[in-house]
Amino acid sequence: MLKEQSLFIIDSIDKECSSELAKKFSEVGIYPSQLLYLVAISKKQARIIVNNVEYVLRKDDFDHLRLIDCEIEE
Repeated sequence: MLKEQSLFIIDSIDKECSSELAKKFSEVGIYPSQLLYLVAISKKQARIIVNNVEYVLRKDDFDHLRLIDCEIEE
């Protein structure tokens, strides 16, 4: 379960992602190994921040990003 207002690392982009969507991600600068801040997520969309730029992605598009949680358990 992804927690809102949490920091993640983009591990990879799903191989089943369409080439059009992969191109869109690369054009705006969303790549593996970048930090991603998840602002909010709903059934329809996700608000994220990557490289100090906020994006609103369709939930289906966001689901193609494989993320690693950066939260440290105490």
